[in-house]
Amino acid sequence: DQHLVASYLLANTKATDQIFFWGNDVGIYFFSNNLPQTICLTATPLRTEFTPDEWKNKLLKQLADAPPKYVVVEYGDDRSYITGSKLDSYHALIAWKDLAGWINANYTFDTIIGHFKIFSKQRKL
Repeated sequence: DQHLVASYLLANTKATDQIFFWGNDVGIYFFSNNLPQTICLTATPLRTEFTPDEWKNKLLKQLADAPPKYVVVEYGDDRSYITGSKLDSYHALIAWKDLAGWINANYTFDTIIGHFKIFSKQRKL
């Protein structure tokens, strides 16, 4: 699935376009020739009860300052042995109202590939 997502992103982005990945299968960055532009390589450290608010605030600021063209969200990837939660990345995103609100305000659902939901940046009129 990571290869299919990367192929989709490569076909729909320019070399200067960025993506934001929220999940655990971080190979998407590698296969799509991208590097994380935020403190978030994998969503796991930002999904725990003990995650410092400053980390969450930093991520939100980084996304607001340089909105990526695509947001890729993984589902079915719960890591309760690490996060202490049975939520997968998608449902953890929904539970984080600030991040979910920012994505809902700035992105449109684009497609599902495997166990990944892809959202594209809304064009401003």
